[in-house]
Amino acid sequence: MSTESYIRKTSNVIRESMSINQVGIDIGADIPNDINLSKVLITLKGSVPSAYFKKLEGIRVVDLEEFDRRNISAKYSSDDHILYVSAKRQDDNADMLDDLIHEIGHHAEYLYDDFIYGDGIIRDEFEMKRMELRFEVAADGYDYTQFDFKDTAYNPDFDTFLYKRVGKEKIKMMTAGMFVRPYQAMSLREYFAVGFEQYYLGNHKTLHRDCPVLYKRLEELDLEARKESR
Repeated sequence: MSTESYIRKTSNVIRESMSINQVGIDIGADIPNDINLSKVLITLKGSVPSAYFKKLEGIRVVDLEEFDRRNISAKYSSDDHILYVSAKRQDDNADMLDDLIHEIGHHAEYLYDDFIYGDGIIRDEFEMKRMELRFEVAADGYDYTQFDFKDTAYNPDFDTFLYKRVGKEKIKMMTAGMFVRPYQAMSLREYFAVGFEQYYLGNHKTLHRDCPVLYKRLEELDLEARKESR
């Protein structure tokens, strides 16, 4: 067997056996040299309770056309409970790590939906912030009347309005102190997932300041998940 064939065979074995908390990792694309996937996965495992990996059917490192079309670098599919993350649309290990944690946050919504949203207080806090954002948008002279700012579902037209019509820099200024990151304003589920991501990346101070109700619920969820992880 040639050296090249041996390396290829060994690489395939490593890829087939890679997993985290019994969730298989499928590598379907070349990973940039400046991304150390093993290090990212080790950090991920140490950052979030293992209970969040329940019923997760896999993590796939792939380059999907959808990523380029939507200008995103990861997604969680609620249809097959698989987390898809781009190989090429990553700046470094930290970039891939926060993508993974963010999408695990969406899986956590599936696992703990009633725990997170059942009493409606997260929705109330989100809607209040959306009303504040509407005031800021109106004060700046933008016509927002085609959008219902109390609609908590993701709306691609609303996304385009904020990021293209209002603009990234202006929306960043408008949402400062209101949302941890502007993308939190996109929907209730993104409000939670961005908060989840920031919580497990250790950005507790800013999250607690800007989203106190969400922060408290994440603390409660973390305790529950850690109990189940024992």
